[in-house]
Amino acid sequence: MSQVRVLQGAPRFWIGRGPFEEMIAQILGGLTGVLLVVLLTSCIGTEGEALCVKEGEVAEESFHSPSLTEDPFEEWNGFIFGFNPAIDDGFFEPIGSVYETLFPFCVRQGIHNALLNLAQPFVVLNHVLQGEFEKAGTTTAIF
Repeated sequence: MSQVRVLQGAPRFWIGRGPFEEMIAQILGGLTGVLLVVLLTSCIGTEGEALCVKEGEVAEESFHSPSLTEDPFEEWNGFIFGFNPAIDDGFFEPIGSVYETLFPFCVRQGIHNALLNLAQPFVVLNHVLQGEFEKAGTTTAIF
């Protein structure tokens, strides 16, 4: 007696196919996505003009020109790059050390679980927006 494997949420034509066929379908699906991205981004230009040029021609503005490589937010990015480690080392690291010292692992785990539960409505919303209604129902029931 052959056993038919039913994949949860799989389209009707996938029922009964083996893991090899599933793997091939996933690879083909991924390649299709990559091909679509390549085709859609291959001739994107600036201000509505395509950067694709014919063989032997030179584009007016190359990718190495200063207008395409300069970072208008370089100063701000430098400030943030220095600020983040300083605030982490001077503020969050000591608070984390005190938190670990004061609360045993089981209490920290309970706090973690409670905060995860508070995030579940957003997970349900995510499932609904992706059309995964069965997962949304399961997540709602667990919450």
